Amino acid sequence: MLGRVLTSWGHRVADAPDARRGIERAHRTPFDLVLADLHLPDMSGLELLERLEAQLDPVPALVLISGELRSSWPRPCLEKPFDFERVRELLRHPPR
Repeated sequence: MLGRVLTSWGHRVADAPDARRGIERAHRTPFDLVLADLHLPDMSGLELLERLEAQLDPVPALVLISGELRSSWPRPCLEKPFDFERVRELLRHPPR
């Protein structure tokens, strides 16, 4: 659903079925923003974002998606269900 909304707003969207393939894609294609769900089949979204931060240069803006928002997470978080005004704000001013 989020991908369709972002596309309708004029953004190019790429997705991956798991973290490993997301990392592979990020090495081939530079991204401005990575949105990663907390619960992925092969690792946590937090681990995925940590790996991308360590491996990519330049590092894209990294945002975690979760229905379990916690203040202790070291990343900006987009809470489910999505507040699309918050999504627009993240796109306008991506975290660095």
